[in-house]
Amino acid sequence: MSYILELYPGMNGLGHRVLRVGIGTVRQVDGASHPFTLEPRHEEAVKALVGSISDRYGISEARILLPFYLCHSIFLELPLLKRKDIADALSYELEGRLPLPVPDYRYAFCITGRDEGRSRVLVLTVRRDALEGMVSMVEGSGIPVSSVKCAFMEGLGAVLHARKRDCIFIHVEEGEAAAAVVRNNTIMNIERKAPGLDLRTFLKDLGGRYGIPETIVSGDIDDGTRSEMGVTGMMEGPAVGMSLLRRRAFSFEFLDPAARKPDPRMKKYAAFSAGLALFLFMAGYLLPVYRDHALLSDTEHEIRQIREKASPLIEKRKEISERRKRVNFLAAQDRTRTAVLEVMREIADRLPEDAWITGFSMDRKGLVELRGFADDPSQLVEKIEASPLLRNVVFSAPILRTAGGTRFALKMEVEQ
Repeated sequence: MSYILELYPGMNGLGHRVLRVGIGTVRQVDGASHPFTLEPRHEEAVKALVGSISDRYGISEARILLPFYLCHSIFLELPLLKRKDIADALSYELEGRLPLPVPDYRYAFCITGRDEGRSRVLVLTVRRDALEGMVSMVEGSGIPVSSVKCAFMEGLGAVLHARKRDCIFIHVEEGEAAAAVVRNNTIMNIERKAPGLDLRTFLKDLGGRYGIPETIVSGDIDDGTRSEMGVTGMMEGPAVGMSLLRRRAFSFEFLDPAARKPDPRMKKYAAFSAGLALFLFMAGYLLPVYRDHALLSDTEHEIRQIREKASPLIEKRKEISERRKRVNFLAAQDRTRTAVLEVMREIADRLPEDAWITGFSMDRKGLVELRGFADDPSQLVEKIEASPLLRNVVFSAPILRTAGGTRFALKMEVEQ
């Protein structure tokens, strides 16, 4: 049995939970909110809090759950690659998509779907200086940080693990809200609540646009607001606790594995294990090793000679393979972008003067979704239907008249 400290930094305070982890069980034994933040100006207060909790429970490690407003999410359509190749491609794919240079960020990704030679990848980024500052402050209190993740994504991971096929998941943090639209147990979109927009309007707009009645909420939300919003499900407490027991495919880890520090409390267990391993080694394996030492040495010498002869050829094949992957990746990206530009140009040429677009998306199958405002949306449908490039133009959500105009949402297919 061990105790783990979870920290939840926010704009106006810091929350903590203490989890007791046993064999197949996770239980919260302590938790509270504090009027200071996980920032350098409150370093002494943070160290005092972490130190007191460690003294009380004998904490073995700490985990930091970041608020979603500190993160930036990006959906990418990439060729069908292995996970390692995708990780290599992100270093140049993210160029121009972030406010600062890519090395100023730590990022993690998850493959949300694969189909017809393409991968849909969700990338989550966080400022490197902010992350390293938080980790340094906690570890300065004597407790190693074993994980840094996003609270919103951990909750979303629990929803996907529970096989919720169609739902809207909303996580609320200090009045800020982010939502994920899940259809067929696949993430379709992630949206943040606009400043000044109330939660009920935000949820109603999402439900209307995507036609999904089931809503699951986690985070800072009271019973009155939950009832008023018509929430169908509530995730009690942050969902990260169960991830201590089982590894999930949907997970975003920001902490570099090379930067994780070993727990000093494990030294005595490591010494005992090393002694036991040495005893077993001496008792059961040392004599056979001595007997076969000469044969093993000869075999290793032959292997080294073969490797020396083959090394130049292996390196050349690796270089050719990497260049071929890069060329294929860039060619696939160019074809996708060219098709999107043609569709956007076709729609723009047919828009009435009173219409403007607020959202556009096109997937690899040629399904186009269009959102915006127009005085007469039905006229817009007629104009787009006349295009030789587009077909099956229909409304994907009810027409909504607002003070800013008549809002519409259309979907259509590209002629193959």
